[in-house]
Amino acid sequence: TKFFDKKPPLTIDNIIYLDKAGRFYIKSPSFNYDEALSGVKVIWQGLDSQIKYNKDFNEFNKKLTIPYFELSVPTKGNVILKNLIYYSNYSISKNNIKVGNTDLTMNKLAINWEESVNFGFKLGNVLHSLTGITSVELLNGADVIDPSSIEVNNLLYSTKSADIDDFFSSQALVHFDTLTTNDKKYGPFNMKFGLNHMYSPAFSKLLDSIESLALLQAQTESADLQEKHNQIFISELKKYFTPIFINSPVAQLDEFRLNTPNGLIDIHGMATTKNFESQDIIEQKKFMKKLVVDVHFELPKPVLSYLLVLQIKYLLSSGNAQMDAQSSEALTKVVNLLLDNQLNTWLKKGYLTNKNDILSTNVKIESGILFLNGNATN
Repeated sequence: TKFFDKKPPLTIDNIIYLDKAGRFYIKSPSFNYDEALSGVKVIWQGLDSQIKYNKDFNEFNKKLTIPYFELSVPTKGNVILKNLIYYSNYSISKNNIKVGNTDLTMNKLAINWEESVNFGFKLGNVLHSLTGITSVELLNGADVIDPSSIEVNNLLYSTKSADIDDFFSSQALVHFDTLTTNDKKYGPFNMKFGLNHMYSPAFSKLLDSIESLALLQAQTESADLQEKHNQIFISELKKYFTPIFINSPVAQLDEFRLNTPNGLIDIHGMATTKNFESQDIIEQKKFMKKLVVDVHFELPKPVLSYLLVLQIKYLLSSGNAQMDAQSSEALTKVVNLLLDNQLNTWLKKGYLTNKNDILSTNVKIESGILFLNGNATN
């Protein structure tokens, strides 16, 4: 009542047409709230959204706009969101995979809070957004982003996916001008990723299997049962990945470029299979001989060190507990020492090049042989 001045905070109108198709109109009115005593301030310029659906309820057209939102709480922090526009047009293919187009733009998101902000970052959800894959709960354990402040400017995100002649394909584009977190500025960032020639009938069944097993694992506390489910999961992976690999799917990373305070991260490459046969899924050596990978990496050494420290911290704390400053400093020294020793070994063997603390290499896997920087590894 205070915020919306007795206006309905959210209005939803559902129009159903004579052919049973329909459209939702969703609106929220704007308001300015300023509490003089506490200093709490909220600005909300409203929300407009509409969802169109067909009579079979398997084709959807969605649009959402949020012009501006600001929340300011003295001694706690503030949140600002500017000009969020989301659009998607998708359908469910005959192989039960969601396909279509998605576009999102946002001028600014800024969060400054006294305590660290848990964004609930989930790798599985990111993969779902990029590829349209809906069953990725097993990847959702890697939530390591937990800053006290973050600001993103001019975010662009776009995907296109299709399921044609029993082959699924998806392309994604991500860009932002700058991302500032904990006083460090990153950007610009550009990523172009493609997933092509995925055999849809097996791919769809694989997704369903992963989703059901992930749900089963979440509901199981017994270690013996979880191990049993893991064995079932491995068996299902082999079963459905076999026809996928036989049809030579291609994962193509055309561009991944991010400017960091320590230098440029540049990654691009591809992975596929060649002449894959059903028995190759059984033995690792046979599988590796049919795998083709060609990826170029270039990244600053401090970034690699930071990623290793971050991962070890996460593992040591199980993703929950905070490590004190003294322990964190000691861990960083140990990781840097181990990293230096390993890098020196790889540099002597020619597996890497180091130019002004920028590490680069080319990773190739062909006929079961791993090449680093053009040199075959033992």
